[in-house]
Parts: sequence; C-alpha cells; structure tokens
Amino acid sequence: MSVTEISRDLRLDRKTIRRYATAVTADELIGDAPVGRVTLLDAYLPYLHQRWNAGCHSTNQLLEEIRARGYGGSERTLRRLTARLRTATARSTPPPAPKVREVTRWILTPPAKLIDTDRATLQQIRDRCPEIASAAMPAR
Repeated sequence: MSVTEISRDLRLDRKTIRRYATAVTADELIGDAPVGRVTLLDAYLPYLHQRWNAGCHSTNQLLEEIRARGYGGSERTLRRLTARLRTATARSTPPPAPKVREVTRWILTPPAKLIDTDRATLQQIRDRCPEIASAAMPAR
C-alpha cells in the first residue's frame, strides 16, 4: 500500500505515516524529551517569581514593572504565566463546617454507634470549643 492509502485507512496524516514507515527503531519515534519553548518572558522570570512570592499578584502591576525593565512582549503572555502561578500556589479550601443538626446528632448518639470520622470530628469540635464540650456532658 502507498503512504496515501495507509493514511486514508488509518485516518492519520501522511507525514505521520511516512515518519513511522521510515523509522528503523522505536527510539527514533520517541525522540528526546520536548524542550521548553523560549519566550520573551524568560529573561524576566526570576524577577516575576520574586515579586509573586513577595505578594504582588496583580498582572497589571507586574506588566508595568517588567515593561520598565525592557519587556516588549504582550500582556496576554504575562497573563498566561500569572494564571499558571495562581493555580500552582492556590490554597485548598477547607471543608465546610458541619451543620448544627449534625453536631447535635453526634452529641446525642452513643459514641459506640458513631462512625470513626464522625467521632473524630466531634472530638475536634470539643477540643476547639470548651462550651460545646461542657454542654455535651449533661446531654449524654
């Protein structure tokens, strides 16, 4: 079969088929690890990371600062970088606090009948709030 016929049958590009057909070993197909693309921001990355870690998370502010240092790239390029930094440094949100009814049910349920996670959560609540701990004793 010709390269064109194979590409039609497999629904792949002819160049891809040719690359596979001419490869002698599997290593030729894998190639080296992809090298990161050089961007206009590369020269400013250390400064941007320093400012980001110092608490400056405003893209507009960072853009003004690096333009004063000679950056000639677009705002969009910087926005993509700050979006990646935000996701990399995002804090996970704590789980929501249990509802009052749920805590009341845990207090009124005998400890042997509580599942381990509920028992542990109730103990944490008692440790943080002595008023709840003292109110739970007469309820038991």
